Parts: sequence; C-alpha cells; structure tokens
Amino acid sequence: MSADKYSATKLSEFWDYVIEKGLMNKETATSRKTASQKVLESLDEAERQDLRALDREHAFLRFQNIAGKRYSPSSLTVYRSRFYASLDDFLSYVANPSGFKPNTAKSNGKAKSEGTKQTKRRPAVTEKESAPTQPTLDLTTSSDNLTLPIPLRPGVAVKIFGLPSDLSVDEAKKICGVVSAYAYSVTGS
Repeated sequence: MSADKYSATKLSEFWDYVIEKGLMNKETATSRKTASQKVLESLDEAERQDLRALDREHAFLRFQNIAGKRYSPSSLTVYRSRFYASLDDFLSYVANPSGFKPNTAKSNGKAKSEGTKQTKRRPAVTEKESAPTQPTLDLTTSSDNLTLPIPLRPGVAVKIFGLPSDLSVDEAKKICGVVSAYAYSVTGS
C-alpha cells in the first residue's frame, strides 16, 4: 500500500469528505481536523508523509513545546484527544473505507504515555462528540460554597468550584478578569 494514502494531506481531505458527507457532527469533525492540522504543522514534511509511522505522543509533545503557551492546559488536553481521535478515524477509514464508522466515543487523549507527569498533573477533560446536548445546570452547595457548571458551547461545560454563596459583584468581576486572561482569540489578518 502506498504511503501517500496515509499522508497529512490525505488526512485533511478525509475530514473534508466526512464533513461534506455528514458522516459525523460537523463541529466535531471540524475540531478534529483543526487539531490534527495544528499538531502536524509542528512536524517536518517527511514526518507528515506516512502517519502510520508517526509517534503520536512525540508529535503532540513537539506541538506543545512549540505552540503550548498559546493554549491553556485544559485546551491542550482537548487538542490531544481530538488529535488522537482524528488519526484513529483516518487510519480506520483508509484501512476499510466501506466499513468505516466514525469513533464518537469519549476520549481523554491518553495513549502510550498513561503515566507521564503531564497526564497526572492535568485532569482529563471530557468532551461529548455526539449530538450536542445542553449540560445540566445543577448548583451544588457545600459549606456555603457553590459549584457552578457553565455551558460554553454544545457539549462543552466548565465547573467553577468553591464560589462563596455571598459573592460580591467586585469578586465576580475579579474572577471574570482571571478567566478572560486565559482566553485565546483568533483575529483576522
């Protein structure tokens, strides 16, 4: 089998096909395509020619070393998960196009390096990659502190733990400022 069938270019074409044919939720497919493209950009051309031979963990580590400062730790965890899922789906498709079924199961991005320091330090971010659902908004209280789930977009929510039940407007603004400092925005050029 030709290694060209397993190139990064073919991976990108595969995700365009998945989106065009509606084989997966468009947002999920787009996020997997984007994550894989960004991670693969950190590799040289020769490494992008046959993705079967790619050491995923090493590739992701290089991406993290090059571009990691632009992403929060939780975003990097999600990127790893999407990158791994992207490669799994692509390789599965190339091996058996007529029997291809996209993997929409939850993934935490862990593979060969389950025990790495990074994996222990960062909790896994769960991500629903099936049909978007609205996260539940139950408030959990403990000793006058709140746990507040906040839906960000379909299938993605965060929880803020330890909010005092008597939170002031100034304290809320302070929290907002800290969270805003972690935001990554894309500006048109």
